[in-house]
Amino acid sequence: IMKEPQRLYEQKMQQVDQLSQQLSQMMEVIVKDQGQKLSLLTQRLQHQAPDRRIKQLKQENSYLAKSLEMGIKRILEQKQAACRQAVQQLDDYSPLKTLARGYSYTTDASGNVVKSVQQLAPGDQVRLHLKDGQAIGRIEEIKEGK
Repeated sequence: IMKEPQRLYEQKMQQVDQLSQQLSQMMEVIVKDQGQKLSLLTQRLQHQAPDRRIKQLKQENSYLAKSLEMGIKRILEQKQAACRQAVQQLDDYSPLKTLARGYSYTTDASGNVVKSVQQLAPGDQVRLHLKDGQAIGRIEEIKEGK
């Protein structure tokens, strides 16, 4: 072995060069791997950032508030239309409207509504209710039939 020290020296230098090269490659792999891990962690942190989540929730809240407002307006409009229709129906069936069209109703001396000639007798006092007032009359004769 010691017969050729130069050759031994060159072999050892070659081994040192190979080991140095391997070490350099391993360091590159480690640095690259750690860089990827850092990049991944940075991305994760950005996705979990509270300000981004807050902004997203604010947008969602705004959207839901607008949807709620539109829903309430739609329901309110439907209820108002139904109310207007009910008021119109009540107005159409109002006794005052009926009187205004020329109809009247009759009550006896006690104030009961007369619905049939069977409730009357000659000489009974009646009150006619018209659109612009009342008239008092007396029954002279009763004729049955339509």
